[in-house]
Amino acid sequence: MGFMDKVRTQATQLAEKAQEGLQTGKGKIDEMQERKHAGALLQELGAAVYRKHTGRDTPSSSDDVARLVSELKQIEDSGVAFLSGGDGAGTNGDFGAGNPANPANPASEPGADPAGP
Repeated sequence: MGFMDKVRTQATQLAEKAQEGLQTGKGKIDEMQERKHAGALLQELGAAVYRKHTGRDTPSSSDDVARLVSELKQIEDSGVAFLSGGDGAGTNGDFGAGNPANPANPASEPGADPAGP
């Protein structure tokens, strides 16, 4: 095998590895965007549930809640984990520890000392 053949082979291998890296990066970006979208849906769902529990819901509130839950379920079914907690779903960048609204965060409890015991 000549020198040029070796160069071509290495160039082909490098191009394949670069393409694999691009695909991996694109997949991670897509997943991050889905998590961000899920976060917005969760916030909207929380607002709808809050309105319902405080007597400020609208005639479409039940439909809105069903639509939001359906969209979140589709994201979850696609393999994007966006929750943390007992279900084991979710990893970095989710709505788990460190979120003041997280019930597992003791600082979110009324009267709790954020500095701990």
